[in-house]
Amino acid sequence: MELKNMSTSMKRLACEGNNPLSKYYHTDPCDQYVKVADNVVKVICWKCTSKGVPAPNNINKSNAASGFLRGWKFMKEFVHQNGTVYHKGVEQPSLHGTLEPTPFKKIKPRKIKPTLDDKIQEEYNKKLKTKKSKSKKS
Repeated sequence: MELKNMSTSMKRLACEGNNPLSKYYHTDPCDQYVKVADNVVKVICWKCTSKGVPAPNNINKSNAASGFLRGWKFMKEFVHQNGTVYHKGVEQPSLHGTLEPTPFKKIKPRKIKPTLDDKIQEEYNKKLKTKKSKSKKS
């Protein structure tokens, strides 16, 4: 395929979602412009494309409580609230109901160590406060 005949100039076209007679038109008009090659006649922006595609059904909800602690598969022994016993993530059906459930410990948020940028910013703010207080006094 030869690229000699292709034009290199670009133009901006309004999205087809802006046209009420278009099949890509959704309840409200689209105000997007797309930069395209000179020989393109119609274009659809990314917003109108995403409106036309349904959302996937298999999205995992990570916030849902499952009764398992974080990292339970890596624990030597974990007992679920329903009595199921796991050794390193593998279920042990013979031990079902023989042990007490593993207690939940609340996870504390990690303390963030101040970086060099934070220290510099803090010093700058202190100097700025002292300058402001000196200017107000005089």
